[in-house]
Amino acid sequence: NAESADTATGQVADRGDVTGAPGIRNEFVIGADAEGGSDDEAPALFDELIARVRDATDEMPRDLLRRALMSKAAVLSRLGRSIEGIDVYDQVIDHFADDKEPAMRESVAEALMTKAAILSALDRNAEALATYDQVIPRLEFDVGGRLDYAVLARTFLKKADLLRKLDRRIEEIGVYDEFLGWFSEETHPAKCEMVAQALMNKGIALG
Repeated sequence: NAESADTATGQVADRGDVTGAPGIRNEFVIGADAEGGSDDEAPALFDELIARVRDATDEMPRDLLRRALMSKAAVLSRLGRSIEGIDVYDQVIDHFADDKEPAMRESVAEALMTKAAILSALDRNAEALATYDQVIPRLEFDVGGRLDYAVLARTFLKKADLLRKLDRRIEEIGVYDEFLGWFSEETHPAKCEMVAQALMNKGIALG
């Protein structure tokens, strides 16, 4: 349902200082965090920013567009407007799908992952699995540590969790094996914790 879908969304995108960008006020980016603002007012604020920078080719306005779209989608989901949030994540995917800049590619992957989580929470499971399947190859090709592999790790685990809920254990185990193939040698504490979780869940699935 829409309420449970709210908890499936990721964090609002980063909001760096944009002072100095021509015609862009800082409050566009901080949105609902601005003093006296609210989530209810934020989508319209983001819409104004998006309209200004949507067709920009310069790096700074494109980054503003990326952050505004991701932030708007997260706010809509917090407001219980998850279907509208999905539409905005689709805009991120469509606009930046072919971008080679790591931050843009990361946002596309994050948009896909969060969209899939919302679809899963809405019991649109076939669509959710298909969307998770778009994230993994997108990030697998970005070798060399240029992207944050936390998105890839979370995608594997979220997909496996959905397969568990659907009682598709063989496929679930296969996803854990893929995950472990990528991350079993990790030493970072957060990723070690995810490896331990994957090993435990795989053991439960095999039991």
